[in-house]
Amino acid sequence: MNSGLCPANAMFDAPVGNQWNATFYGTAAVSNAFGGCGLCYKLTAKANAVRSAERTTIVVKAVNHCDPSKRTCRGNSKHFQISAPGFDNSGDT
Repeated sequence: MNSGLCPANAMFDAPVGNQWNATFYGTAAVSNAFGGCGLCYKLTAKANAVRSAERTTIVVKAVNHCDPSKRTCRGNSKHFQISAPGFDNSGDT
């Protein structure tokens, strides 16, 4: 486990037609509930903009652990800390 708690902020456009249908590839810090670093996760979510039905898929690699003193990262809570516009809520990460 990396105790430095460095931010994970590498996010870039995925190649068109990739096997995961991802819009973006990137890195993330994860809560300890996910275990160690190095695994990749496919995440799909609906936009939180009003009246938007747009869904986006990203593939992230766990490269660090988020701060376990934060509510969303402690105990058995499963949390991704993705430092990219539209994927961050600084009050919880």
